[in-house]
Amino acid sequence: MKRRRALILGLGLGAAGLAVTLPFLPPVRHRIEEEWYPAVPSLIRILKDEDRGVVQAAATALGKIGKPARAALPALQEVLDSLPGSPIAPSVQSAIEAIRE
Repeated sequence: MKRRRALILGLGLGAAGLAVTLPFLPPVRHRIEEEWYPAVPSLIRILKDEDRGVVQAAATALGKIGKPARAALPALQEVLDSLPGSPIAPSVQSAIEAIRE
């Protein structure tokens, strides 16, 4: 996993790349929470991006991180409120629910 993270960051994909790789990681949630928690502030900033695909990737990553990403709840709710009926709304709602669990 550390090798994959180094590859992603080395390619300059940053948090958007992180969201793409998280679904392929083993389902060991506590390891994801511990290792990716430092990315939360960056992911929160990415939620303000104009590209909805990037916003969706950041929301998905935050949802995978889970409870340690609680600081992102206000930003996620703001995204959800600003994009009613958007195709990314279900992903954002899912992230909110995953963080609140």
